[in-house]
Formats: sequence, structure tokens, C-alpha cells
Amino acid sequence: MERAGNLPGLKATGSVGSSGNSLGLNVTADKLLNLGTGATLQAIEATKEGAQRLVAQAREDSNRRLRALEAKLRGVERQRGESRNLTNQSKKNLDLFQAQYKAGTRQVMDVVGVYETYARQQQSAAELNYNSARIKLEIANEMGLLASGAEI
Repeated sequence: MERAGNLPGLKATGSVGSSGNSLGLNVTADKLLNLGTGATLQAIEATKEGAQRLVAQAREDSNRRLRALEAKLRGVERQRGESRNLTNQSKKNLDLFQAQYKAGTRQVMDVVGVYETYARQQQSAAELNYNSARIKLEIANEMGLLASGAEI
């Protein structure tokens, strides 16, 4: 924008009337051309390059944060799969111990211990589900896909 103010412009005018037609061209400039015009244009270009570098750096920083979040999500998703398997195994153990308790071969404290393990495993699985959802929201936020209610 500022660069355009330093450059000359061309203005065309014309009129048609009963007394005749007229046509004119005018060369105009917002600022007069002088010895500092070249330096001013170079300064404007340097400012433009600086702004482009800042944008490139911000884009690079955002991509770096995005890759870190994606790696974190992959780790949590892997843990979720392992947790699902452990929860299923804990449930099978609990069912087995309950059946053995009903048959009289296990004591109630054995069943309680296995139940506590199963409950801890379910809690861990729920926590991993929450972490996964939170990281997905962070990724969406980093990508600019979320709207801030305070800014609407």
C-alpha cells in the first residue's frame, strides 16, 4: 500500500458536450519523486520481507506444535488399545473368580482384589479416552478449526 503511494499514477479524463469533446491524460503522484524515493522503496521491500519471514516462522512453529500433538495422540491411542485389552482380561478374570467363589473354591477377598484391579483398569481406560479427546481438541485448535465463544 505504501509502495503504491510512492509510484506515479495515470489519470484519464474526458467529457462530451454540445460545445465539443475533450480528452486529457494527467500523470500524478501522491509524493514527489526525489533522491530518497529509491531508499524508501527499498525500506518498504525490506519491511515486506521481514513480515514474510515472521509469517513463515509462525507457520513453522505451528507445524512443529501440530507434529508434537500428533505424536502424543499416537502414543495415547496405542495406550488406549493396550488398556482395552487389559480391561477385557481383567473382566474375564473377575468373571472366573466370581464363578469359582460361587463354586466354593475362592474366598470373597480374592474376588474383591480382582474386582479392584478391574475397577482400576476401567478408570485408566476412561482417563486415556479423555486424554485422547483432549489432544484431538488441541489439534483442532492448532489447525484453527475451533471458534472461541468469547470472540464471537
